[in-house]
Amino acid sequence: MLEISFQDLAISVLVFAMLMLGFLLVGRNSTDRQLRRRARREIMSCSVCGHLYQDKSGQKIVECPQCGRANLRGRDKSLG
Repeated sequence: MLEISFQDLAISVLVFAMLMLGFLLVGRNSTDRQLRRRARREIMSCSVCGHLYQDKSGQKIVECPQCGRANLRGRDKSLG
């Protein structure tokens, strides 16, 4: 039979509990980061009037509801 002292058992339980909490916190932070990134992708800013609006369509080119300008989703990589 395996003999273990009460002190060693208590320390083992505490270490295990702390490790589990650490893993849960890392997992939750990862999920929160994904949700924030997804929400940021839906917020658009018009390049002409500066109007902020939400678009959940996922299309590459989105029309501004304020001025009607076609805006490119994401970073504009064109020169000039």
